Amino acid sequence: MSDMNSYTQEHSMESFFGRVNYDFDNKYYLSASIRSDESSKFHPDHRRGTFWSVGGSWRLTQEEFLKDVEWLSNLKLKASYGTQGNDGILDINGYVVYQPYLKQYSVTNNNGDFSVVETYRGNKDLTWEKSKNLNIGLEAAFLNNRLNVSFDAYIRDTKDMLMAGKTLPGVYGASSPRMNVADLRTKGWEASITWGDSFTLASKPFNYRIMAGIGDNTSKVTKYDNPNRTLTDPYEGQQLGEIWGYVVDGYFKTDEEARNYKVDQSFVNQMINASALDNGLHAGDLKFVDLDGNNKIEQTTSANDRKDMKVIGNSLPRYNYNFGISADWYG
Repeated sequence: MSDMNSYTQEHSMESFFGRVNYDFDNKYYLSASIRSDESSKFHPDHRRGTFWSVGGSWRLTQEEFLKDVEWLSNLKLKASYGTQGNDGILDINGYVVYQPYLKQYSVTNNNGDFSVVETYRGNKDLTWEKSKNLNIGLEAAFLNNRLNVSFDAYIRDTKDMLMAGKTLPGVYGASSPRMNVADLRTKGWEASITWGDSFTLASKPFNYRIMAGIGDNTSKVTKYDNPNRTLTDPYEGQQLGEIWGYVVDGYFKTDEEARNYKVDQSFVNQMINASALDNGLHAGDLKFVDLDGNNKIEQTTSANDRKDMKVIGNSLPRYNYNFGISADWYG
């Protein structure tokens, strides 16, 4: 018996876009753009998405009250607001799904006996994932443009995120279809500082730049169909990267202190007890804190019923930073 497998995917996109810029006296700047996209990944009734943005800046150093400040080369305030669309849809294995509104089947040939099993139930109501972005910032330059600093703060609200719906029971018989099921809010900021100058080296100009940047952001789930707020799925109010764990109040100093501890922590000590000759608590064992006051250490499975666990950290990086040096020497 031999098997022959083939696999093909198709995707098409149609886009229209336009942009308008306006600059008045090199002092006030406005920009607006709009685009319309149609993606074959969605059902024909939901393929079109329209997205727009508008932004502006005010160069204060062009104003009369700052023109004579010699040490200030440039000072600009800026702000923007706009929307973006995303049609990128991944399956549970991280592969791109090109027609997620269609059902998918698996055909098995067992010695001539063919069976067809539905592996993915399509969703005809899928549409674009949309993000709304608000950004404010400033740019400043000093000492004849040798020192430059910038700062930006932003809020991004991602709506109708394309991801799996809430966990379904095994009797469903197929993987959970993609849905516009969640909202996410990201808040962050970025700052940078650059020093650049030039001097003569061996009768040739030598230019250099030194820069450093730092930024931070956090993301929180603001909507997800998970009323039980189980920790195996995203839940409303969750900060991405949460680490849940137990709280420890040091070690038992003596066997007597361990014996007199009124809290049953056999659940968290079961790995130790599995190989110990003398089960139970002893001096040197961790002393877990009974957060819910029922004299028993238990595992948390839902943010609605935290039992004896709490958020003790976060796995996502904070305060990303970078440094850079560049130079050129003519000759």
